[in-house]
Amino acid sequence: MKSWYRTFAYVTASIVFGLLFIILTNSFFGYVNNPGWVGYVSLFAYGLVFVNLSFGMNRRYIKKRPDPASPAGYVMATLLVTPTLVWIYTKQTALAESRMVFTLTIVFATYLGAYYGIKTGTRKRADYLRKMREEQGNLPDDLKRLHDDLSKN
Repeated sequence: MKSWYRTFAYVTASIVFGLLFIILTNSFFGYVNNPGWVGYVSLFAYGLVFVNLSFGMNRRYIKKRPDPASPAGYVMATLLVTPTLVWIYTKQTALAESRMVFTLTIVFATYLGAYYGIKTGTRKRADYLRKMREEQGNLPDDLKRLHDDLSKN
């Protein structure tokens, strides 16, 4: 693996963001349990946050990865949602009746964000490489690869 340090940094960042999010928002779980529009809006807000976190992390990671066809994006999504799932199933939370709906919502949102983040990151990487090749084609020959003429000493 050529860029293991980048993968390690993004994987650990996904755990940290997952922990940070659950620590900051665990007091709002009671709103998800409310009947009516308050519960739906709260559940939708949690889903949007997980979609955005997963999308942003995966897009940025895949855009900088030399091999975009790796499972690391889905591993990051799993590690992003794991602290929340551990929290709601090990601690006494206000999600008594709606724990399963909440779990399905955030897991679906996280993997949906990962899927579209990987797609967008792959497209952005291809555009970046295409632009780089076009710009390199406009350079004179003596400026293209200056380091090739250097001695090995």
